[in-house]
Amino acid sequence: MKRAPLLNILLPFVAGIIATFHFTFALLPTLLVAAGLLAAVVAMTFVPALRKLHHSLFQLTLACFFVSMGIAMVALRDPYADPQHYIHHTETDGRYRMRLLVDDTPVERARSYRVRARMLQVGGADTTVQTCGQVMLYLRKDSLAAALCYGDLLEAEGQLTLPVTAERPGEFDYREYLWRKGFARQCWLERDRWQRVGHRNGGLMGWSKALQRRLVGRLQQSGLPHAQQGIAEALLLGWRGDLEEETQAQFRDAGILHLLCVSGLHVGIVAALIGMACQPLRRRGGQVATALLQLAGIWLFVAMTGMAPATLRAGVMFSLFVMARLFERSNNSFNTLSAAALLLLCIRPMLIVDTGFQLSFAAVFGIALLYQPFCRLIPLPHPKNRSKNRVLYTLRQQAYRLWQLACLSTAAQLGTLPFTLYHFHQLTPYFLIANISVVPLAGVLVGTTLLLVLTTPLPLVAQGVAWLLGQELNIVEAITRWIQQLPGAVVDNVYCDMVTAALIAAWIVTAGVWLNRAEKSDLSDGSDLSDRS
Repeated sequence: MKRAPLLNILLPFVAGIIATFHFTFALLPTLLVAAGLLAAVVAMTFVPALRKLHHSLFQLTLACFFVSMGIAMVALRDPYADPQHYIHHTETDGRYRMRLLVDDTPVERARSYRVRARMLQVGGADTTVQTCGQVMLYLRKDSLAAALCYGDLLEAEGQLTLPVTAERPGEFDYREYLWRKGFARQCWLERDRWQRVGHRNGGLMGWSKALQRRLVGRLQQSGLPHAQQGIAEALLLGWRGDLEEETQAQFRDAGILHLLCVSGLHVGIVAALIGMACQPLRRRGGQVATALLQLAGIWLFVAMTGMAPATLRAGVMFSLFVMARLFERSNNSFNTLSAAALLLLCIRPMLIVDTGFQLSFAAVFGIALLYQPFCRLIPLPHPKNRSKNRVLYTLRQQAYRLWQLACLSTAAQLGTLPFTLYHFHQLTPYFLIANISVVPLAGVLVGTTLLLVLTTPLPLVAQGVAWLLGQELNIVEAITRWIQQLPGAVVDNVYCDMVTAALIAAWIVTAGVWLNRAEKSDLSDGSDLSDRS
């Protein structure tokens, strides 16, 4: 870990955040403790007499400082500490008049649309108070609810209730989950209890949501069958409104549902496609121009997806990897990954409980830790053998690339295994087959879908691109359906509590460290992740 100092900062910082879930800390004493620990660190660094103390004492003091900073950051970013938060002006199960700002695109559910909103005003019979804070709305399904978009202003009257909580120990506590994400109350609104009264300019976020909707509209006019249209929208734009349940089940049972959730894989594909297109420029010394084009492409793609939280996280992560490579820091994947996590957690400490955040960083961490040791299990074909038998050398090279893809998929799957078992309690034994066969097509699918969106104003060209995309999706559908029908495709009801998940994670990390040491390479010497994408 010597070459990944930010990882040594991240781990105690996360420990401090998690400590707040189990204990109550006051902000002022925590800041005083942090100041004292920082003073001790500075003294042990610059005072000659104290520099002779054992190095482990310095490391322990530094770790305690970052634990205290994690605790303090949670308190400083606590939305409920704001006296204007609506929980300080309302009672549980009370009925109130509210002025709300729609904060995201509505999500369709079985009997309703779920909408995240910000509480601007709340009042009773006689008074109205300016407030802040997020509330989860559930609107009766109709065309008006479906047409809501980011920035819409609503006038509503409804009952603010607590989300459901766990009935038995060990069950998922939805109330606690929403509380940590900033949603203290939820509200069910009948059609006659709310109305749209205006729209507020949403700035960059509003522009991004509008761009996403326009591009979704183009795909809806492409002539693709509804099932394939839903896949294309989810794959490129993160829009899941037209995604059919049967399609989701196929991808989930095949172990590749992540293809339909725009995140790190898709951002990595965009960065890789731009990097491939810029190869001639890079050969002529245009590394800076290539990096700028990759960054522009990454953030344009983030804007196309409506700046969804998962895509924003992936954009930050891969932007740091691109800049690290530009400044010749590409061999320090753990440091770059830790920098991205620290940046996001400093902005929103409660991201630590977000499943998408956990899976994204766990997958990349697994790749950084395990990919190289797995690849070394089979030696790379030596270039000297090319002149002896060119055909055999080419076959071995292609087989090795297939092996690399299998290693990449296995490393990512092992990285996310503790979180998958803890959150979803299931295993997909055939994930390797699905990832080897379908994931290589992901780059082609993203590129073809993007081309379809761009060529929609040209009907004849768009028709040909739509036909090509349909054939590609037919192949993916055939593979996922075949895997879904295999015996034991999904192993359900795998019990895994937090302690078990932590033990599994510790075992995977220990095995990864041992494999890296066995290969006589430092833990932080993995190759740049932007190359692997």
